[in-house]
Amino acid sequence: MPFSNRNDNNTNRISEKTYQLIFFILFLVSFAYLMFFLNTHMEKLLDSDDASELILSKMVAEQNTPLIKEWFYSTELRVLNTQLVYGFFFKFFDSWHTARMCSIFTMWSNCWRHAALCLSN
Repeated sequence: MPFSNRNDNNTNRISEKTYQLIFFILFLVSFAYLMFFLNTHMEKLLDSDDASELILSKMVAEQNTPLIKEWFYSTELRVLNTQLVYGFFFKFFDSWHTARMCSIFTMWSNCWRHAALCLSN
């Protein structure tokens, strides 16, 4: 019977794998577009908070310490924050743009990796 309503496990498994593959491809395309957009419009998206994070990160990289005594923190307590990721990439790159793009890529990848782990359980 070609139009039977039987539930075949093999068919369901293939459709689930196809759905996961389509979702993964869409995710990769959207993630690549996000990185492209940020790379081409980075200067327009920089505000005072981001600028201070980058300055702090550069100081963290130069002084080889996660906490800096010369830095006056604002009302937010940022002891372990993005300056550690930015500072790590300032060790390898002199370009502020490259260090920021690598840091954003790393933080977004880590966020998506944790989301995928939570959704898989």
